[in-house]
Amino acid sequence: MKVALRDDVREMVRAEVNSAIQLVKDDFTVTTDFICQEQISLRTDINVAAEKISKLESENIRLQLEKRERYLPCRRVAKQIVSSSRPRNIVCHFFHSTYLNITDEQCRIYMTEHLSPEQKTLDAATRKTARDLNYNFVWVKYGQIYVRKNEATSVIFIKTVDCLKNL
Repeated sequence: MKVALRDDVREMVRAEVNSAIQLVKDDFTVTTDFICQEQISLRTDINVAAEKISKLESENIRLQLEKRERYLPCRRVAKQIVSSSRPRNIVCHFFHSTYLNITDEQCRIYMTEHLSPEQKTLDAATRKTARDLNYNFVWVKYGQIYVRKNEATSVIFIKTVDCLKNL
């Protein structure tokens, strides 16, 4: 009877140990599968990042002009919507179409200045107010917003939205 009891206890211990070993194996398998998936995900992320880096490295922020073999001063600016997939804007400084080799005839190119989000909002409000009040001129120069009713009136500098109430 003692021998049978000892054999039963041995069998129960063996079953418990085997069960614990199986649990450890299962947990280990789940963990290694998770790590493998993470490695695959990281490898994909690294490949995407490497591709973006190589694109940025190959991108020449200074545009060479074919006709004059001169460089335009250019720079990248921050995105307003950081999560946007579009690349950051490039701000370039040039004056007329011959710099870009667009036409044989020289014509002026009008572009808006790069403004901060607050200045863009103020510019939009100024243009709307000026349109409503029949102002003929609204422009931005060196990041500052100006309006003028007509050629005979003086220039008004718009610093804040409150300035629009005085128009």
